[in-house]
Amino acid sequence: MQLVGGSKDSVLRIKLIQTTVFAATSLVIAGAISLATLMPLAASAYGMLFPYISISTIAVAVAAVAGLTAAGVVAPAVVQTRKSAIAVVRAD
Repeated sequence: MQLVGGSKDSVLRIKLIQTTVFAATSLVIAGAISLATLMPLAASAYGMLFPYISISTIAVAVAAVAGLTAAGVVAPAVVQTRKSAIAVVRAD
């Protein structure tokens, strides 16, 4: 984006939006898969349909997903935007 006139702030803003969308999508998919696998197990083992998961466990999982996603998406963008756009794509 910097090669076509975008600023460093706009590149980082787009990366943050991508991180948010990716993390939210992965959390929804992971939640659906875990419920699909844990509901039959909890029903047969404990006689309840929904397993009990504490709020702190969910908060830690969401924070871990957000942190790892940000580290994988935003951190490389921060490093790349420190150099000029031409220096990043230049072949030596």
